[in-house]
Amino acid sequence: MSDILPLACQIQDPAQLRQRTTEVQTLFKQAMQMSELTDGYAFCFPDEDRLATQLLEFIQFEKNCCPFFTFELAFEAQHGPIWLRLRGPDGVKAVISEEFLSSR
Repeated sequence: MSDILPLACQIQDPAQLRQRTTEVQTLFKQAMQMSELTDGYAFCFPDEDRLATQLLEFIQFEKNCCPFFTFELAFEAQHGPIWLRLRGPDGVKAVISEEFLSSR
């Protein structure tokens, strides 16, 4: 049995997938900065309670439909920005770019 996860979303319903893509792209448009990592991307968001909640909800949902992602959420000291790091195996950068950044 292989431990390699396919780089594919688990959402099967096309309408639900379109809706989710729109929601995620709307969230990522709020990023103030994006940095490319060797195995993914880092996104910097303003320190807002609303965004913190949305980012946690994003992670909770995505870890089930896209289990190949590694998520890191960091809150900088003194109310600095919130950093979301999305990482994964080879090919994950293309998935992030296509699904989350196509409308940026």
